[in-house]
Amino acid sequence: MFSTIAEYFDNTRRAACVRGHTTNLECTKSLVERYIGWFTGACFDPRMDEPWWQGDRFNSSDLYGVAALSMAHMIATQKLDAFCEVFDRDDAAASASSCSSACVSHQTCILMQIPTTATVWDPSAAHYIELANKLWMMLYKTRPKGVGETGVNKLVTHKRPHLLPVVDDVSRERMRLSNGKHKPKDHWKYFHGELNPMPAGLRDAIGEVRTAAGVPEWTADIRIIDIAIWMEHKHHC
Repeated sequence: MFSTIAEYFDNTRRAACVRGHTTNLECTKSLVERYIGWFTGACFDPRMDEPWWQGDRFNSSDLYGVAALSMAHMIATQKLDAFCEVFDRDDAAASASSCSSACVSHQTCILMQIPTTATVWDPSAAHYIELANKLWMMLYKTRPKGVGETGVNKLVTHKRPHLLPVVDDVSRERMRLSNGKHKPKDHWKYFHGELNPMPAGLRDAIGEVRTAAGVPEWTADIRIIDIAIWMEHKHHC
């Protein structure tokens, strides 16, 4: 597993590849193409122009998006109903309160403070990530039984896909290796630190992967990074 994000998009010559690729970038293009064509995780990426998309409120469609990432239990009837009760109760509480614009007592209020199109490269990204962590903690405390850290992480990521990476066992391990084999205190903040300032040529390389692999236009740049990390670790090249 590569230890830095830049390595996945490196266009210099690489060691022997069983598929005949001569650079890391060529491998990444192939891996992402395989993911987009064959894995249900490609259905995770939200289309914000769909009628069921609600940028400032969680709903059942978000759970179906998370389920695409090998988390089918998120839409088991019991969990679906329990999560929707959490969403509805919080939304009702926010509607009944005279909340300030900086309220962090409701999921809805926090979501509204994080722009739907906020990216990890925005000048205010660190502030938005801090809010996302507060949101994560709130959801984690009220989550239905059987849903863990990863499920809650993917749920928040689904709402702000251009700002937050998917954090699962694979990405945690890569960040640990990149951090001198130590677990980062905050994975979202660590990811933000890796990408700011943006490594030279990274955006162009991501664009190359997007075109070559047929990645849909609504898929965020950082999701392409997520996919490359997961595929390289799970399926190699």
